[in-house]
Amino acid sequence: QVEGKQYRLLYTGSKIFWRTQRTIDIDIYVHIYPEILEVIAFDPVKYKEITRMYLDYAAMRDMLAHLANSDFDDKIKELKQDRFFALTDEDAMRDKFMVQRVNTYVLQRLQLDPGNPAGEILFMQLHGDDEVLSPLLDGPPLSMVPVAVARRRKTSAEEIDATINSLKTDRQFIGKHLDMASHFTSRLSAERISSAVHTFVKYLTSKKWYSDLPMPKQRFIRAVRRVVRMNLVKKTVEELTRRQVQAKQQQTLPSRKYIVRAREM
Repeated sequence: QVEGKQYRLLYTGSKIFWRTQRTIDIDIYVHIYPEILEVIAFDPVKYKEITRMYLDYAAMRDMLAHLANSDFDDKIKELKQDRFFALTDEDAMRDKFMVQRVNTYVLQRLQLDPGNPAGEILFMQLHGDDEVLSPLLDGPPLSMVPVAVARRRKTSAEEIDATINSLKTDRQFIGKHLDMASHFTSRLSAERISSAVHTFVKYLTSKKWYSDLPMPKQRFIRAVRRVVRMNLVKKTVEELTRRQVQAKQQQTLPSRKYIVRAREM
């Protein structure tokens, strides 16, 4: 499916359910044919989709048309106070107000299921909706393909702080061993630097304080620590290269004894 041809996004955002203090991500798509509204609820804490529901978009437009037209008329009256105002695309403006009404209608009726431990979302009619047939469908039509939503994990501020604190310890450990390496002058410099690197790698691989966290969080922490290891390897290679060049330069220089004899001659 291609967005803009088979379907389009009407709303993306979050809704806070005050009783349970939970925040759920909500995406609302309209399928152009058939005219079906697809509502997708996603739990960012558990990092999983919890509900998909389908509504009759054509019925909702007919039901909300008088409200959207009233919004349009009020806006036109406001804009006409500007003598330079010119309406360039009436259909687009009317569609904008219709989308706003549809989104508000749907979001107001989304409620968490109190009897379901999984926390699914229900579409519940409000007081006064009894006179109107609910647009909620039992499921999507057979001819409709549900929207595949690509999500990127949202890292919380607490996770970022915890990772930064962990990195501070890692950087101190790196700095300690690089300082040791910079003072090595004997022929065992390479072996000592290598030992420091292996010690730090062992330190990183053995520290599993995050093993009890959910898998997406573990992937995030592993990715950060992988960058730390790459940085250590880069600095170590640079240090070894510098020492190799320095050793070659010392080998090519004549000894002090031969320099003194050359001056005496």
